[in-house]
Amino acid sequence: MTWLLFHDIFIIQGKANIEVRNNREQTPLMLACTQGHYSVVELLVETGASVLATDEDGHSPLHLTLLRLQTPEASRSGATTGGGSHSAAAASTGSSSGDKNVRLLSRCYIEKSRLKA
Repeated sequence: MTWLLFHDIFIIQGKANIEVRNNREQTPLMLACTQGHYSVVELLVETGASVLATDEDGHSPLHLTLLRLQTPEASRSGATTGGGSHSAAAASTGSSSGDKNVRLLSRCYIEKSRLKA
């Protein structure tokens, strides 16, 4: 099944629970952030996934994205920019999915925090 078909059938038609939790209390948005899947993060945020949710360790989707950017494995895989000095050049271009996730989640977090206050 293609992602677009999944999106149409399960998310748009309301047949998927986008806030379901795994055994570590992580949501699909959190898992997409830990894997650096920008298109999935974007889709989940657009369909109303909570950017303020936290897992059993108190990590939000934004925090998980930032943690991923700091791991050397992420820079080697090419999925995100990596961390520290490994990411300086890539981060400056703003082209990685990790950078996009940080920008998107930061905007959403600020908006949701303002509405909550």
